Amino acid sequence: MITKNIESLSAFREDHYNAVPLGGSGNCKVMLVCLESGQFIPVHQPGIDLCLLILDGYGILSDGKTEQKAGPGDLLFCVAGESRGVLAETRVVALAIVTPPPGPQDHEKVKQMLREGRWRDANADQTVGHE
Repeated sequence: MITKNIESLSAFREDHYNAVPLGGSGNCKVMLVCLESGQFIPVHQPGIDLCLLILDGYGILSDGKTEQKAGPGDLLFCVAGESRGVLAETRVVALAIVTPPPGPQDHEKVKQMLREGRWRDANADQTVGHE
C-alpha cells in the first residue's frame, strides 16, 4: 500500500486528539495523530511499543521521565510499558506506529484522563521540564 501526502488526511476534533488510521496488520498499526493547540494524549503506560514522529506543529513530548519541546522531525520512541504522552502547543500532526495494535485495555486510562482533563497522572512517573 502506498499513501501519498499523508498530511492531507489530517482530521481534527474539537473535544480531543484524533487518530486517523493509515494502515496496519495484526502486528502493527499506523496512524496520523492530529491535535489542536492545548489538546493532549495523556502520559500513560500502555503495553505497546510506540514510534511517534512530529510532522507539523510544536508541542511537548513526554517519556515519563523528561518532557521536551518538540517540532517537525522530532521523534518519541517508547517500548511497551514505558510512559509516553504528547501535549500540543500549536496544531500538531504526527505519524504514529504502534506494535502490536492497541486493545481496549490500552485506552482505558487515556479515556479516563481525557474525561478528567489530566495531562499527567499523579501516580505516573515523575516528570521534569514543562509545567
